[in-house]
Amino acid sequence: MSIFSKFKNKHEGKTCFLIGTGPSFNKFDQSKVLNKNNFFIGVNEVPVSEITLDYWFMQDPGKKYNGDPSKRGFYAHEKFLTEYNPRLAKFIGRLYQTEELHRMPENIKYAEYYDLASTSKEIPFEMNLDKADIKTTASVTFSALQFVLFCGFSKIILVGQDCDYSNGIFVSSKATTQFARDHVEPSLLNYWDCFLKISKELELEVYSLNPIGLSPDKYFEEIKISEL
Repeated sequence: MSIFSKFKNKHEGKTCFLIGTGPSFNKFDQSKVLNKNNFFIGVNEVPVSEITLDYWFMQDPGKKYNGDPSKRGFYAHEKFLTEYNPRLAKFIGRLYQTEELHRMPENIKYAEYYDLASTSKEIPFEMNLDKADIKTTASVTFSALQFVLFCGFSKIILVGQDCDYSNGIFVSSKATTQFARDHVEPSLLNYWDCFLKISKELELEVYSLNPIGLSPDKYFEEIKISEL
């Protein structure tokens, strides 16, 4: 049985905030939307911000040595993220397709581990996580999105999903070298195209706060936090 089986349609009809590490996340004031009706799902370094999360997904180990200026990845915040425990579940992805240096460590405290399967043009996202593994994509955000769909959320608010790291990530302006816009945009936007199609087929409400890269006219309607 999959570790995700117990979450099937667990949040049917509810609202979730899917929070990425883009610099626009710094503009997000959670206090204005923190209530029992909203759920918060973060990825990678988001817990370092100390906002409240219900679920957390991590797949990026980062660089395993001191002095990495980017503050990116698990090892840049190893002590904090090892002890971190969100309200409902902590998920760590296993990337067997990569060399061991680039895999997440095992036996992280409180964590449930999930395996990642190869993706394809025919099935870019896995919809039945009780029967199959999450598909490997261009970002851990899409692993979390597959979980969001499986949980049955009907309204999704995208936060910090910038598709542009030319100004770094929310915890560091120096994390730009591997995340230049011309490197990340094509692959990320291809998967956002796939998700846009799925969201329309399922008649989901999807909005973006402070969008950068996910232009409202092509992707998801921009919404202000005061409108939520």
